[in-house]
Amino acid sequence: MAWKERRCRSHLVAPFVWSGLCLTLLLGGHGPSILTFAGHRFSFWWPPAVRATFALYAVPERRGDEAVDQDLVREAEQALQMVREQLVPTGFFGLSSFLPMDREKLVDSLVIAACAGARGLVLLEDMLVSSLPSLDSEKFAALATSIAKAQINYKVVWLMLQEAFTESCASGKYFSTHQLTEIAWAFALTGEGTSAMWSALQRGMASAGQLSDQERRVFGWACATAGQQGNAELQQLLGDEASGQADPSMSQRICTSLQRLADEGTVTSYTSEELPLRNLRPAEAYSSDQILVLAVPNVISDFDAEVLIGFADSGGLWRGSEKLEMEGSIGRRTSASAQLSHVRYLFAGPVMKIRSWVSTTLGVPDSHIEALQMVRYFKGQQYTRHVDWCPAGDPELWVSGQRVATVLLYLSTVPEDCGGETVFERLGVSVKPELGKAVIWSNVDRTGKPDPLTMHEAMPIECDEVVKYTMNVWVREQPQPDRSWLGWR
Repeated sequence: MAWKERRCRSHLVAPFVWSGLCLTLLLGGHGPSILTFAGHRFSFWWPPAVRATFALYAVPERRGDEAVDQDLVREAEQALQMVREQLVPTGFFGLSSFLPMDREKLVDSLVIAACAGARGLVLLEDMLVSSLPSLDSEKFAALATSIAKAQINYKVVWLMLQEAFTESCASGKYFSTHQLTEIAWAFALTGEGTSAMWSALQRGMASAGQLSDQERRVFGWACATAGQQGNAELQQLLGDEASGQADPSMSQRICTSLQRLADEGTVTSYTSEELPLRNLRPAEAYSSDQILVLAVPNVISDFDAEVLIGFADSGGLWRGSEKLEMEGSIGRRTSASAQLSHVRYLFAGPVMKIRSWVSTTLGVPDSHIEALQMVRYFKGQQYTRHVDWCPAGDPELWVSGQRVATVLLYLSTVPEDCGGETVFERLGVSVKPELGKAVIWSNVDRTGKPDPLTMHEAMPIECDEVVKYTMNVWVREQPQPDRSWLGWR
């Protein structure tokens, strides 16, 4: 259980770890005992993240599974009491209902409850039974999104939320378009909700009023993710389904930038060095279809590449890529992928330098660049023929539009005769992985139409003890969502 407690609490403790270490130095060998005593003797005073810090610090002092379980259960009870106090009016004439909700505290408290395992989930069920009937629409939406953010995928919990929502709709309770968007997002994120639930959401949205552009995009994503596309009621509410056709103005901007780079033959690195740039297409082939595939050496330093790989290794970010495929993709991927989407990576030096370089080189806002994705290939692993653009109906098209351009960075060199090339068969291009090299192309033509000629593949690695690392930098036609896209304050 100790490892589970460490893992569950680690992302909550950053603001408090240094103070704990400083206390340890001041208190000497008695530090752990005193901190453990303080954490549990006065735990009712501490906010959830502080209590989690004491529990994390005290783990080495408490080796017995039974003791750790009891601590986790007690903290889960305290955390859920905080959730209840946030949601249900208490005090003189229910004055607490007038206090603003702290959604971050809701998420932190629910994470602590989930760390207690099955017992924590039972406690959560009990809290929902007593709290759901008295929640207004705003607090219900806040609770649903908080449970989703806490990554609680316990089916019983979501069935309870679904039943409470459908009963509220049947009784005539009003939900705003913003609240309905939050609820749809939460159910889509966790893969829950029956057809009846989604029908109630769509009926509620149809009668709630005019959607904002952000609400339309997020609600469209949620419905598409839940497989609720194609009905006339939804089409009337949201307009035509996302077709995959990109905005021509964005497509022309990308194509013009690539043509300018090809004409100039150089590009500036993020260290302000002039780097040579060349079109990998044969001149006669390029003249017939105007598709550019550009290569730039030494875009990223050896040191930065090692740092990025270290992020994925030490952070346990690698996931089987087959699970990360977009719906409708025609390629088969046997590698592993790592998303650098957490805030701790977004502001890391190498990540910011790469994003800035792509933004400057292609002339697009940073907000249009997806979270960077790293890919790792061992011997025999590959990614068969595929395209990077999204097919019509892909849920992501609702949120950020089409992937209009790709920058592929190599974070390692693959020796000769060991495979691993990136091959554009229809364009007559084959690229050998070399550390620091970037390959750049547009996924759409100037009119915004996805270009099937950009189909490519990552050939299998053929040598033992050879690992290929790459990084995908994808540019979207619309800005990426941030933490404010659902009013997540």
